[in-house]
Amino acid sequence: MRPENQSIVDALVDYGDSHLHSGHRGKGITHLRAAQAIRNSNTVVLSGKQAVEAIPLVGERVGTKIDQILERGHADSEYEEEEEGEEEEAGSEYGKNQLLVDALATHGEAQLSKRHTGRGTAFLRAALQLRIAEGEVTTGAAAQALGRIGDKVATYIDETIAKVFDLQAHALKLLTTKFGRASKRGRPEPSAKTQSANKKRKSATNQQDDDSQAAGENENEPTAVDEEGEEYEEDQEDAQDEGVESLPPHRQVRMAAEIREKPVANAANQKIVDAFTNYGEQQLDRGHTGKGVSHLRAAL
Repeated sequence: MRPENQSIVDALVDYGDSHLHSGHRGKGITHLRAAQAIRNSNTVVLSGKQAVEAIPLVGERVGTKIDQILERGHADSEYEEEEEGEEEEAGSEYGKNQLLVDALATHGEAQLSKRHTGRGTAFLRAALQLRIAEGEVTTGAAAQALGRIGDKVATYIDETIAKVFDLQAHALKLLTTKFGRASKRGRPEPSAKTQSANKKRKSATNQQDDDSQAAGENENEPTAVDEEGEEYEEDQEDAQDEGVESLPPHRQVRMAAEIREKPVANAANQKIVDAFTNYGEQQLDRGHTGKGVSHLRAAL
C-alpha cells in the first residue's frame, strides 16, 4: 500500500465497520471493499473523483467520503441522518449485475492477497466494468463486449452464472418434489388423495341411471366435500405434520412484508427466498395457512 493512502484507508475501515455493526450492511460493505481496493492500489489518492476513476470498487458515494476525509481528517456521519431511510442494500447500486460484481471482486481480492497482481487486477477491472454496465450481463461473451475483459474472466463469469442456475434448479426441484408439478395456472396439482376422491366421485356419477339418480346420489356418492374442502383438510394435515402454528391474518401479512424488506445475508440465495415467499403468499391467498406460513418462515 502507498503510505500516502494510509489515513484514507484507516478512515474508510472505521466508517465501514461502524455502519456494518450498526446494521447498515450496504454502506458498511461498500466502504470496507473500497478501503481494500485502495490498500491494494499503487495510486496515490488525491481526491474522491480521481479515486473513482482510477481504482476499481470505489464508487461515487465512497468518492464523496474520501473528499470529506481529505478535508476533515475523518469520515463524518453527521450529515447522513436524513439519508439513512434511502440507503441501498449492499451493492444494490450495481443493479442486476450485483452477484457477478461481488463474485469478481471477491476473487480479484483473493488473487491480490496471493500476490497475483495481474490476475487480481484483471478481475477487479471486470467488476468495475459490470458495475457501470447499463444492462444485465448474462454470459461471459456479453461481459467481453463491454471491453477490457479477457477469456479467463469471461469463463469465470459463465461458471458463476451456471452455479446460480444450479441453485435455482435445485430449489425448484425441492418444491416440485414436495408439492407436485405446477399446473398451467401456477398452482400445485391436487394430491394423490384428492385425485383418488375425485375419480371415485366421477365414477359414481357415471354409473347412475337417469331414473334412479336421486337414489344413486344417496347411496353411491362419496361424502359431500368439494375439492377445495379436501385441499383445505389436506393443508391442515400438512400444518399438523410440520408443527406449524396458525397465525392471525395480520401477522401473516406482516411476516411477508418483513421478508420483502429484510436484506438477504447471501445474495446468491435471493431468488430462492423470492420463490419461497411468492409460493407462501400464494398459499395464504388460497386459504392454505399451513403451507403458506411454513414457506414464509423458511424464506425468513
